[in-house]
Amino acid sequence: SLTTRTSMRPSARHDHQTDRTMNPQQHSDVTLPELGTGTGLLLFGFRASVFGRAGCHCVQSGFTSALGEDADEAVSDLLTFARLRRNEGTRKIGLSAPGHGRMTRDEVSLACVFSAAQAWDQVALEAHLSWLIGGPVTPKLMRIVTKIADTFAGHSLAFYAPRSARCVPAGDTPAFRIVS
Repeated sequence: SLTTRTSMRPSARHDHQTDRTMNPQQHSDVTLPELGTGTGLLLFGFRASVFGRAGCHCVQSGFTSALGEDADEAVSDLLTFARLRRNEGTRKIGLSAPGHGRMTRDEVSLACVFSAAQAWDQVALEAHLSWLIGGPVTPKLMRIVTKIADTFAGHSLAFYAPRSARCVPAGDTPAFRIVS
């Protein structure tokens, strides 16, 4: 068999809270197309945010096409979420490159977080988010997740988690959360 070794030299911009390596062992058996447009767009935007590419034309045009006038705010909220996850998180997460169809196990968990948020399942949301960041969940982190989930739901973009990890049945996503 053929093996390839790659150098793992840390760069000056290395994010120690995110494992950006393409280790085949960290990938799940799930691909983005299986989870629908909402989940795909969310993960595309999250990956781009973490890799410092949220301003890329592909990301901007994709969000504008799906979310219209809410696109800029949604991308900004994803950047905020990525920063909060990095700053408040105590564990590294594995990510695929933006545009890659395979999801890592951590990305599956991220899909579960937002699926639970859209379903208003507070217990599942806190459980998945706590595991994803490796510690207690702050109200600020919960608010930004809920805001992103509501923005997508307002544009009929539901988040789905894989059947084996799903916290709510498919299709049980309310369109709007009433805020007074």
